[in-house]
Amino acid sequence: YQIEATKKEDEEYANLLTRLLDFWLDEEDFIERFSTAIKSGLITGFMPIKIWWKLWHQREPMLTDDGEIGFQQAPREALKIDFPSPYDVWLDPTGRNQFVIERIRMDLYQVRALMEEGFFSKKGYDALARQATEASPDRGEASRKRQDTPEAPAGRKTVVLWQYWGDLVNKEGKLSGENIWAIAGAADSPDAVPMHLLRAPEPNPFWHGKPPYVLGGPFTVPFATYHRGLLEPALGLQRMLTELGNLILDANLYGSVKAFEVDT
Repeated sequence: YQIEATKKEDEEYANLLTRLLDFWLDEEDFIERFSTAIKSGLITGFMPIKIWWKLWHQREPMLTDDGEIGFQQAPREALKIDFPSPYDVWLDPTGRNQFVIERIRMDLYQVRALMEEGFFSKKGYDALARQATEASPDRGEASRKRQDTPEAPAGRKTVVLWQYWGDLVNKEGKLSGENIWAIAGAADSPDAVPMHLLRAPEPNPFWHGKPPYVLGGPFTVPFATYHRGLLEPALGLQRMLTELGNLILDANLYGSVKAFEVDT
């Protein structure tokens, strides 16, 4: 990429901005992570990128008035670039881009820390903590990644947060909030109902008024909500070859040892 100044007197500013952006991208290990996102996009056809400015407090040493070494919570901020899984981001199925939903898995203690900082409501956290259970292995996720099912550490509780960006419509079809964002959470379980509101709906905080996502895919399909991956056109042929191979194996097995299987 390149940042060019529109005026000659702004060239120094453009160079400074380029070096600053290089610094933030290096801090985020952008090249390696972006390469992974491209690979994911080529397979799934969907490549979400999340970009925002993060504010937090970091514990740092300090020198007190008595000359002793103490600690303080120093405010920090930085550019953050995240690459959510395509399976954790949902778009408006009508294709009119009215909302974006992201699913985020967190440990319960992380949600508590955000609650203590005032980011989440205490009422929502207390309800979520009562609902949360010990983490169970996600066999579906492990199967999709072609990995063995991991063993969850004892006593560890995980929850699922749902981050909503866009227009909010109630059950009667009336607009309850225009261009808002909100966060709700539930236990990390298929049977976890209801969800608990952790952050009430409020106006979009960004100056551009859009969700903090860059959404796209390697091969766009006109008027489609989700696009096409590199492997999708060959899936039908691959499935046919797999079924044909299974038929050949079944025929050879039956011809050699007269073995067969019947579904009942």
